[in-house]
Amino acid sequence: MRKVIVNSTPLIVLSGIGYLDILQKLYGEILIPTAVYQEVTKVKDSACIQMMNGNEWIHVMQIQNDIEKKMYKASEDLDFETAAKMRDLIFELKAKK
Repeated sequence: MRKVIVNSTPLIVLSGIGYLDILQKLYGEILIPTAVYQEVTKVKDSACIQMMNGNEWIHVMQIQNDIEKKMYKASEDLDFETAAKMRDLIFELKAKK
């Protein structure tokens, strides 16, 4: 399976509705930047709890160079739209059950 880099919004949204594991089912494992980990774990909510409870398939990574940082920053702009589409898909899946 391929590895993907995930921003905070999908982690928070999926944790909040109990579907964080869908990322593991889709990708096997995911990478998150250190800043994402810090954002998700700063508030003691369901996302924080799930993130800190040993999900070995979630790997925290340090962004090393400026090009990677710029690419990550550009991806943040798309994050909200992606999370909204993911939410819609999850509701469709729940409705089919």
